[in-house]
Amino acid sequence: MRIEELFDLEGFDHPELFADASQPWEPLHRLAPYLAEHTALPHQEGEVHPTAVVEGNVVIGPGAVVGAGAVIRGPAIIGPGAFVGDALVRGSLLGPGAVVGHGCEVVRSILLTGTRVAHLAAAADSLVGRDVNVAGGCMITNLKLDESEVQVVLEGRRWGTGLRKLGGLLGDEVKLGAHCTLMPGTILGPRCLVYPGAILRGTHGVEEPVIVKITQKQTVVRRASRGHCKEDQ
Repeated sequence: MRIEELFDLEGFDHPELFADASQPWEPLHRLAPYLAEHTALPHQEGEVHPTAVVEGNVVIGPGAVVGAGAVIRGPAIIGPGAFVGDALVRGSLLGPGAVVGHGCEVVRSILLTGTRVAHLAAAADSLVGRDVNVAGGCMITNLKLDESEVQVVLEGRRWGTGLRKLGGLLGDEVKLGAHCTLMPGTILGPRCLVYPGAILRGTHGVEEPVIVKITQKQTVVRRASRGHCKEDQ
């Protein structure tokens, strides 16, 4: 799978992370040494609230805002115009205009331009394309129960990634509804939509965008106006 099938890097400040990558998870292999090199001279050009905690080597770009209660643990890069609310960001790279909202955790991940991790959500060891929306309560998980190497499914076969921790690879403009859960190694192609509450694994929508729907059986019964009745149980 070519990087171009998932991600448009136009306007992204760090395209060298993706250069000559033969598989889309390779930039995550490169992330830690890349951050160590590019934050060796930490600096803050954006706005950092007095109650925010910035630890280690962190670069905060112009126009970025690190809000009240935020915790940034380096090495990390907060791109130009990005926003971090009262959230935890560690070992990650946020692209221009990326947003990490209330109560979120972004760990060892790359967020491309304009991506939003809304609130009470988590993205671990993940590569998230441009203009993606990760809605409230979503969990992009990164570790299998047996802690073995994460494999991904491409073209009908399994590929080893060389990573014990690997979350999601989300193409540009993916939209995750509230409270979705992505199992380790999940791949979503560009412009896929996922209904709230879905639990996903595997690869979806790489050749063309798909909508992942879930069905829920509900029973609605009359409630007695006074006291209790059988229908209340």
